[in-house]
Amino acid sequence: MYAFFAARGIQVLPFTKIILSLVAAVFLIRGFAFPWLKSKFVGNSDLFWYVSSAFCLILGALYATGVYLI
Repeated sequence: MYAFFAARGIQVLPFTKIILSLVAAVFLIRGFAFPWLKSKFVGNSDLFWYVSSAFCLILGALYATGVYLI
C-alpha cells in the first residue's frame, strides 16, 4: 500500500520514507543473505536460490531508488 500511495502521490501517509526504506532493506538483506539461508533450507535447488535472490536484489534496488527520489 505504501509503495502504491507513494508512487501515485494520492495521499501523504505517515512514515512513508522510513517504511519504504525498511522494505528495501529487507529485500536487499534477503538477496545478499542467500549463502547463509541456503544451508538452512536444503530442499531448494540452486536455480531457486539464484533466481529468488536476484529478484529480491532487483526489488530492493528499485525500492531504494524510489525512496531516494521521494
